[in-house]
Amino acid sequence: MLAENVLYAPFSGVVGERLLEPGDMGMASQPLLTLLKPNDLRLEAAISGTCAQSLRLGDSVPVRIDGLAQGLTGQIDEIAPETHPETRSQLIKLRLPQTDNLQQGRLGWVEFACQATQAVLLIPEQAIIHYGQLQAVKKIDGKHWFVRHIRTGKHYGEQVEVLSGLQDGDVIWLNSGLAQ
Repeated sequence: MLAENVLYAPFSGVVGERLLEPGDMGMASQPLLTLLKPNDLRLEAAISGTCAQSLRLGDSVPVRIDGLAQGLTGQIDEIAPETHPETRSQLIKLRLPQTDNLQQGRLGWVEFACQATQAVLLIPEQAIIHYGQLQAVKKIDGKHWFVRHIRTGKHYGEQVEVLSGLQDGDVIWLNSGLAQ
């Protein structure tokens, strides 16, 4: 009976987590434990779809790992073919070099500059009207004005990025007059 209870791993590694205790009955297709390959670590990161267009398999990318003093260079070994519809990001996987004190589960950052340029619409922060969690501006159309709800993004000093609700060339009302 003991011959039927021996487990063989398909690779050399260490036990990361034991999912069943000794004496528990395992069922077919039920995982018993997780195995880790400490010398074969990867970093997975979701990056902007526009930035992913410039990356190719085999590219070397700088990586920073939480708790390690030195930076590393990872090599891209997989790029997801699809873009996530809500976040507009793509998953990339980087193979990391063997490094002392590098462990599975650590937080890491991919550090490369995306060369994609992106135009942003900025308005003065003082032009924004707050209605609880909603934001709006007074948009001027000819001789009339009306309240236009907007969604904002990053702050650049006294300017705020407008993500939706306005277009380039729209005229809005400021406390001190008109702005375009």
